[in-house]
Amino acid sequence: MAEYKAQCFCGSVRLSVAGDPVLQCYCHCMTCRAFSGAAFTSVVLWPTEQVRFDDGQALVHRFRREDRPSFRLSCTACGGALGSELPHLAMTDIYAGLVPGFSFEPTYHINYEHAVFPIREVSQSSRICRSGQAGPV
Repeated sequence: MAEYKAQCFCGSVRLSVAGDPVLQCYCHCMTCRAFSGAAFTSVVLWPTEQVRFDDGQALVHRFRREDRPSFRLSCTACGGALGSELPHLAMTDIYAGLVPGFSFEPTYHINYEHAVFPIREVSQSSRICRSGQAGPV
């Protein structure tokens, strides 16, 4: 079984993920954009039971807006975004850019109707999930 290591920007929070992710995609939702400060996020979802904090768990800040079921994760030492816990799906998203050596191979763009700029490959792709549509997530 594959195991990947990840860490926050300063290295105070370290975690491991075991096995293959369930889904790899780009998310264009307004919540992800606001949290990350980016036009979209590179989402890699693993079952929560496969994610383990190896160091710095006391430094992990979990934030949840009242209108959202997920918790955004960040490091209190450096402010670096880690991803999200999605308890309603029993999944944890660790941003792909935090996992060295992981081959990010996204298959979907989700919430694309909220995109702030068009992605060329999306206009030629049928693999788009809009909010409220049935899809892999």
